[in-house]
Amino acid sequence: MLSPSLVGRVTVFVTDASQLIQSGCPPLNVNNATIVGGSAELEGQVTPRLQLRVNASMTNARDQAGTPVIRIPNAAASAAFHYALSPASTVTLIANYVGTRPDLDFSTFPATTVTLPVYTLVGLRYSVTTGLGTWQVGVDNLFDVAYEAVKGFPSPGRTVFVSLSRGF
Repeated sequence: MLSPSLVGRVTVFVTDASQLIQSGCPPLNVNNATIVGGSAELEGQVTPRLQLRVNASMTNARDQAGTPVIRIPNAAASAAFHYALSPASTVTLIANYVGTRPDLDFSTFPATTVTLPVYTLVGLRYSVTTGLGTWQVGVDNLFDVAYEAVKGFPSPGRTVFVSLSRGF
């Protein structure tokens, strides 16, 4: 614990996977893979109004031949900052970073290995609790970043939403 209201965590992991199914068309069985990595996280109350959660991870995922497993980035990070405007309303800024990762391009035959580029997404939320419930207005992919999480499948651009949630 860094302070009574701010906590840091470090995690190291090693996973030996057998009969790992790699998504694709068609899905592939890579038999065995080893995934080694670590992550660091910082979470808690920074000021009476500001709360944060930040994490970063590094991952090395390889099959039995030493080939990188597709769609697993070597680096990823995320951050969420929640600022209380009042006891009933909050503004939240969310950022997600995804590093380069291998994928397969099925527009060629046979499919060729490609490296998908880095992308960073930012979202913004405003939440307010009223007698009707909690309203949330938000924007995902605020800067309208063009990216592909999977080769050949463009992801949505900027998205605006409104939601109401009620407890029963």
